[in-house]
Amino acid sequence: MKRLLIATVFSLSSPLALAANPVICKMDQLKREVEVIYPKSESQGPCEVHYRKPSEEAQNQILWTAKNTPSFCEEKAAGFVEKLKGLGWNCEKGQ
Repeated sequence: MKRLLIATVFSLSSPLALAANPVICKMDQLKREVEVIYPKSESQGPCEVHYRKPSEEAQNQILWTAKNTPSFCEEKAAGFVEKLKGLGWNCEKGQ
């Protein structure tokens, strides 16, 4: 299985968190985004995996949260993206 490397960068839209560039997945007119978020607050844990469906009512879901190991979120996000690809989605790292 190919591994997807998700690089960490500062999110300009949220000064309270560090975020990886989202992975954008498309199928026909549908769009999905998978992103690892690194909250700055220690109480929130080291990371969360966010899944967004911009065109649907349930727009943002937190799929996984890690309290101790940031690599947990990166691995889960990469595995989820691979699952979407296996279902026919075309996924690419966003800007």
